[in-house]
Amino acid sequence: MKTYTPAQMQKFMEVVPPGTSSERFQAVLGSGLVADIFHADAQITNRLAIRQALGLGALPSEPGSHFVDYGMSLDAMILAGNYDWKNDDITAKRFPIVGTGRVEFEDTLFHFDRDISSEDAIKEIVSADKANPWQPAKIENTLAYGAKNPEEQRRYPIVGLGSVAEVDGNRNVPYLNRDDSKRNLNLNWFDNDWDANYRFLAVRYYPSFSWTIAPGVLFKSCRFHPPSILPISAKFWAKCAYFLLSSACISHESCSKSLTRSTFDMLLLSKACFSMVWV
Repeated sequence: MKTYTPAQMQKFMEVVPPGTSSERFQAVLGSGLVADIFHADAQITNRLAIRQALGLGALPSEPGSHFVDYGMSLDAMILAGNYDWKNDDITAKRFPIVGTGRVEFEDTLFHFDRDISSEDAIKEIVSADKANPWQPAKIENTLAYGAKNPEEQRRYPIVGLGSVAEVDGNRNVPYLNRDDSKRNLNLNWFDNDWDANYRFLAVRYYPSFSWTIAPGVLFKSCRFHPPSILPISAKFWAKCAYFLLSSACISHESCSKSLTRSTFDMLLLSKACFSMVWV
């Protein structure tokens, strides 16, 4: 007796990754794993445990985004987060902010649900999406995320493994945690193992309209509204003015100082296609 609908069957087929070969498909069917999952007594509430048994890494949370304003000092970034307490060892000398402009990042939280070292957490973060890799968050990302999402650190501690500083002979990284209802900006040892409750903030450049116009220079069309909501002139020079008013030129060198890959490189890796329409 059939107990599923055609729509459910279509949805089931949609989860098969594009490009899966018939040999791989047959191997999955022949393994018996699909039958095990559909068994009435199978416990399928812990997806992470199943992924670990299959040799897969943790799944990131639903992605969000935040802006980093590199014109702000570290102290200003901390002040913007309205933290109730901060570790006094977090200083601009130990955690220099390097970058220019106001840059948008995509962000996500990794939860491994087990004790894990910093090195292993970084490996899993970077390998989670080989086409468009995540990177461990630097302190400026951690602060911007905390300012935008103040309630998250009350649910679980959030670590930014992308910024490491030596304090009293030990490598330390920033993390957001709580003390009762108070929000703290703290440090913890990089060389310690993290328990199963910790989340790890990861970032990558947010997709945007961009291409290179000269060696080492990236042309980036920022998503700002034009200066007027009136229809744009049909004249070519007016179209150019509208376009340039919402665009900026930044260097690949500047991008690489913020993350290991430039925005243009990340877009190539993601094989994304963007278009622009004049109205």
